[in-house]
Amino acid sequence: MDPGDPWPRPPGTARPASAAAGASAAASPPPPLPPSVSASAPLCEIFDAEADLDPRLAWVNRPAAATFSPATGLRIVPLPTADWWANTGRQPRAAAADGAFLGALFTGAFDATASFIMHHRQVWDQAGLMLHAGPDCWLKINAERVEGGGLVLATAVTNAGWTDLSTFPLSADDAGGGEGGITSRLMFRIRRTSDGDLALAWAPGDGASAGGELALSPRPAWRRVRLAHLHADPVSPVRVGPYAVAPSRAGFIANVRWFRVDAARGGVTED
Repeated sequence: MDPGDPWPRPPGTARPASAAAGASAAASPPPPLPPSVSASAPLCEIFDAEADLDPRLAWVNRPAAATFSPATGLRIVPLPTADWWANTGRQPRAAAADGAFLGALFTGAFDATASFIMHHRQVWDQAGLMLHAGPDCWLKINAERVEGGGLVLATAVTNAGWTDLSTFPLSADDAGGGEGGITSRLMFRIRRTSDGDLALAWAPGDGASAGGELALSPRPAWRRVRLAHLHADPVSPVRVGPYAVAPSRAGFIANVRWFRVDAARGGVTED
């Protein structure tokens, strides 16, 4: 297997022409979202070059900047104050749905997984995986910096325009440590079943070997943290992919090492 492209893309998938690698993703308007595709056609993206981006992936909201590199993957610099949240805990009530989000449309049962290296500088700096079924119906799993400087693993489920949040602290060992605990190296997974149930899980590490190559085995030691259900038609397509936001102010950087979507390996209670 070629270490430069460890997950070959589906046969017959064409590559679109694009701007040169390393160009800011904010330089042009977002392309239209592609049609829905089945999870039987895996999506496997390592973000080595913008010109090689899987054509099924498109920005729902663009960040301040996005660059592509074989060494770091997709580097996202979010727009300051952009966020994903809906009403709960805010006075006056308010919703935000303008955070950077790169998604692809999928139907059926699937496992969506991604690897992140995040440099959290300000409170609420966060990045992870999002599944979006509609403007008032979505969920996310992420690592987030909180008041006091610590990191938490967070899951947020939004139904009918209200966000339900749960968190637990991440130790330096779990998060990957470094720089006083503000750098995290984590993998996230969202599993969707054919009837629309969802299982959110995470694993320590960024899926790289000591030499920096992507490690495909052994499989990550997934830790399931939440079961959920969105109030949406389970047969309708959903958008899934990496997101990153900096609700406080500028300075947060998130590197997405890889993102993939495969047919689900099991049910919501299986790892």
